[in-house]
Amino acid sequence: MTQRKLDPSAAARADIERLVRHDRQLAKRVVHVLGLLASGKVTGKALAESAKYGDLSDHYKLYVGLAGRPTHRIVYRVTPATIRVEAVGSRDLGLVYLEVSQRLGRLPAESLSALNDARRSPKRKRRGLGL
Repeated sequence: MTQRKLDPSAAARADIERLVRHDRQLAKRVVHVLGLLASGKVTGKALAESAKYGDLSDHYKLYVGLAGRPTHRIVYRVTPATIRVEAVGSRDLGLVYLEVSQRLGRLPAESLSALNDARRSPKRKRRGLGL
């Protein structure tokens, strides 16, 4: 197992802080999974390039949730010394992947409306998911 330093982006830190305000238990679970990731005890699934989300093939995703229901994803990139966490967010409507693509400047222009729709989703707001 290779130990790597976690390097969350400012946006990912804000994602976690938002989770703390909306769902403290889920935020604790995210922090726990990040610790497992840094210690090499868990690994994520590789992402691919897609027409909707752009090229995220250099990133991975981890499923996170409570009571066996993975409602959120941790999206990250691995370098030789660090794990760069780009986002922690809801999987509803692909929001977390759209957010990461936009943050990295990789969001296809035709996906901007999908991002805005996902951000305004009544389902997300009703469940207090934030990003």
